Amino acid sequence: MRTKIALFLSLCILLLIPAGFISSNAETDMLQTDEVADEVTDSSTGLENPVEETNEYASTMDRLGAMEMISESHGSKLYFDPKTCDIAVTNEGVALFSTPYDLSSDSRSSKDFKTAIASQIRLEYLDPEMTRGELLSLKDCISLDQFTTEYIDDGIQVNMVLGREEQRLLLPLALPADSFETGILAQLEGRAVTRMNAFYKKYDPQETSAAQIEAIKERYPLAEDEAIYVLLTVTDRERKEIEGYIRATDYTFEQMETDIERTGAREDELNNPYFKLSIQYQLDQGDLLVTLPTDTIEFDRSKFQLTHIGILEYFGSEPIENDGYVFIPDGSGSIIKFNKNMQKDGGFISLPVYGYDRSISYTAANDTKANVRLPIFGVKSQGQAFLAILEEGAGLAKINASSGGVMSNYAVANATFAYSDSDSFTYKDIGKQYAWTLADSNPYTGDYQIRYKLLDGKDANYSGMATTYRQHLISQGELLPRNEETSALPLYLGMYGTVKHQERFFGFPINKNIALTTFDDAYLISKELTDNGIQNQKIRYLAWANGGMDYSAFNRVNVERVLGGPKKLKELNEMLEEIDTDLFMDADLAYVSRDKWFDGFSPHTHTSRMLDKTYAGLRRPDMASGLMDNSTFKFVLNPRVMKSFAESFANQYKNLGITGLSVGSIGRDLNSDKDEKRGVNRDCAQDHTKEIFEDLAQSHEIMTEGGNSYSYPYASHIIALDSESSGYPDTDYSVPFVQMVLHGSSSYSSTPINLSGDPETELLKAVENGAGLYFELVYQNANKLKNTGYRNLYSVDYHTWSDTIVNYYNRANTVLADLTNETITRHEYIEEGVPVVTYSSGAKIVVNYTDEDITVDGENVESRSFRRLDR
Repeated sequence: MRTKIALFLSLCILLLIPAGFISSNAETDMLQTDEVADEVTDSSTGLENPVEETNEYASTMDRLGAMEMISESHGSKLYFDPKTCDIAVTNEGVALFSTPYDLSSDSRSSKDFKTAIASQIRLEYLDPEMTRGELLSLKDCISLDQFTTEYIDDGIQVNMVLGREEQRLLLPLALPADSFETGILAQLEGRAVTRMNAFYKKYDPQETSAAQIEAIKERYPLAEDEAIYVLLTVTDRERKEIEGYIRATDYTFEQMETDIERTGAREDELNNPYFKLSIQYQLDQGDLLVTLPTDTIEFDRSKFQLTHIGILEYFGSEPIENDGYVFIPDGSGSIIKFNKNMQKDGGFISLPVYGYDRSISYTAANDTKANVRLPIFGVKSQGQAFLAILEEGAGLAKINASSGGVMSNYAVANATFAYSDSDSFTYKDIGKQYAWTLADSNPYTGDYQIRYKLLDGKDANYSGMATTYRQHLISQGELLPRNEETSALPLYLGMYGTVKHQERFFGFPINKNIALTTFDDAYLISKELTDNGIQNQKIRYLAWANGGMDYSAFNRVNVERVLGGPKKLKELNEMLEEIDTDLFMDADLAYVSRDKWFDGFSPHTHTSRMLDKTYAGLRRPDMASGLMDNSTFKFVLNPRVMKSFAESFANQYKNLGITGLSVGSIGRDLNSDKDEKRGVNRDCAQDHTKEIFEDLAQSHEIMTEGGNSYSYPYASHIIALDSESSGYPDTDYSVPFVQMVLHGSSSYSSTPINLSGDPETELLKAVENGAGLYFELVYQNANKLKNTGYRNLYSVDYHTWSDTIVNYYNRANTVLADLTNETITRHEYIEEGVPVVTYSSGAKIVVNYTDEDITVDGENVESRSFRRLDR
């Protein structure tokens, strides 16, 4: 009973303490939330109902009529509202708004969520105690009239101040009793006195309980000896009201500074987050170009960390009652239909562009999903659509999408950008667990830039978005039309050379490299397939140098002798040339699997760091447990040293006389370095990677894996392109968007068909996507892989797959052989499970994933098969 009474009294005391005095542990934070909810109506810095104070508009024309036209270009018009800082852009039948014109009537959105929707900028930050906070431009800038505008070329720039500096207000957070009573209250009367007594709470060591004094003296030491008055948690409107009362007296800023010093107020109590930045809106060749230069960002870096920036997060959002969908580049591409029937969760899907950064904590679940290869997103609604292209800062971005209907009435896609990454860590001890957050000390210094392209009519769909993006890449010189003359679909063969296996030597267990596919074996495979009529073969040779699968740094070339050594490799290249098979030796320039003595690699010097200063690494999930397998750990190479390693490797590789070169990992993964002094953010890492591609492409034909978009100007072959999306909740179906962009330019392959859980479906996907077929193989010792760290290669024996390879290839080649140089102009589903792909020549291919035969244009398409219709 005594324990219960003590607990009850403690809770009562805590509930009487103002929110600002409760310590920051998890238990008291929860109490603070409850107490604040009882005392105030709105703890934000902005107006209480900023959205409700704006006008409601009946139509797009009604909303445009309340805005000013700023510029016009190629039929597009840019509009700006000087009161709310909203923008709009129109072109013929397309009208897109930064804030939905009918937001005030949205019954699903709460007041706070409407404020977020109506904000052009959202900032995430860490305070001095590493607690996360958020500022919204509507309530923390526009509603406070803390912005200016200026005209720029073809547009307008808005200069914003988000948050308020406490020092600007004549508003002491705490002051001695004599100063409050004689210096302020004595000069007021009536309602002003009543209100001031309501806003300030008195703490007197002679009258207040010892527990309350103990709770506040850490922040205001004077409370232990003298009576003080402390400001309760109040809204911004109430702050202005209080300041008005104080300014009616002769109380001055000098007196406030004296009172601050007397109370001993902690410094962080005197500062609120306060950020300055500028955002630019311009028309460029009819496109809307939105730019946020980081050199305009200002804040107190000694106290706060700016972590992420959301830009126009509800631009082009559409009511879920409309017919439409959101497109995100998840894997091959994913369509999310509007939550029209309220059957979906409606939550946000958030995906990092170019996949997960291994210098930030990630889980095994991340490796089971497809990655984002293109820095784009789009929304289609009724007869209009837009495509957004992240032109600057893409490597720092996350693409977010929601089908809508739960938190708001709008379906939406947007991008948020990292300014200074943060990461959370936990440490478990006996009976305890500690958690802490760290922020990167090397912020991004470039610009954030998004280009919005407006689409209407027949182009207002994902096929039109793909064509538009392809044309954009070509205009920027980042994609070239294909001019290779060929009449055969490419067949890609990933061959593994050698792996370490535990063997017996005079009865003692030793690890030694054993051959999986020797150079002679590789020729036998290619020759046999050639004799079976398969042309246009591309061999990607893996695990051939520097230790095989457990390789040391690729800053040199040490050809494994168990495979035949350098002499045999040169012979292989010559023999393959005679049968028109191209050879690409694979070098991992992003990771190091093994630290070997005297190999020029030092983990301490050359490995990227995480924010907790540990080594960044790549781990793969274990097939059995689903957890990260530490035995597969690979060091992440620091982006600054990747180029020098690549140059050293290339100087030795040229001696082999092999034209083709596979650099799979740098086209698949993009990693930063969080080292405090020599750190490199992802945008800079992308620049380093592009320089490597550019240097290598000058003397080699390049193959890469995965196909991050920055590899497109340099890679002739992209293998293991995702054949579908990740299948996140709320998504409806996959589309071959990436393939539609690439077809007719870079050659690409399916994911490894023989490692798929359903090879027949993977073949159908390859045909739908216009992809070359890809198999990963070994010629011998396949059964020994199960005793190594590469158990995921469970079905790679060439002898098992040889007949299937010939069968699958011939079936796919029959319909795709003469289409390799053409572009895909349209992809559509004529019914569920039946996509039709149209090429620039007019050729159409129907793929039937269903279990029943169907008839299309008078032609029968058998179940689980495909057919070309223009024959």
